[in-house]
Amino acid sequence: MKKLLVVLCILLVPGLSSAGEEIVVKNVTANAAQPDSNLPDIFFLKAHTCAAVAVNCGSDNLVNNPFSAYIKVFVPSTQVYTRHYIVTDIEGAFVGYQFGESSLTNGTHDIFVAFSLTSGKLYRFIAIVVGADAKATVSEGFIFRVVS
Repeated sequence: MKKLLVVLCILLVPGLSSAGEEIVVKNVTANAAQPDSNLPDIFFLKAHTCAAVAVNCGSDNLVNNPFSAYIKVFVPSTQVYTRHYIVTDIEGAFVGYQFGESSLTNGTHDIFVAFSLTSGKLYRFIAIVVGADAKATVSEGFIFRVVS
C-alpha cells in the first residue's frame, strides 16, 4: 500500500507543478534587432553569391566559375573598414578566403569579390566587416553550389 501511495505521489506531483498557466514575456529587444540606418551599427542588407557582377544581383544558389561573392553593407561612419570573405565547405572547413580594406563613407555600399572553386560541391559563404573603431558584423551563412 505504501508503495502505491509513493508511486501515485511521484506521478501526481510533476503533473500538478506543470499544470500552471503559460507566461508570455514581451520581447523587449525586437526593435533593436532590426537593421535601422539611424543606429550606429554596421549591418548587412545582403550577403550571397552571384553568377555575375551586377549591383543588387539576386542570390544565386547555383553558380559557375568564376563567380562573385556579393555584399551590400551599411556603415554608420566614414572610416577604414576591413572586409573578410570566407567560403567553407558544408562541414565548416575553410576552402576560400579573400580580404579587402579601404575607407568607406557612411551609407550603403555594394561590394563584390571573385572566387573560383571546385565544381560539384556545396559551400557556405560568410562575410565579416570590421571598422577601425572595432565595430563589426558577421553575415548569415549563404549555402550555394558551384556547378561548373
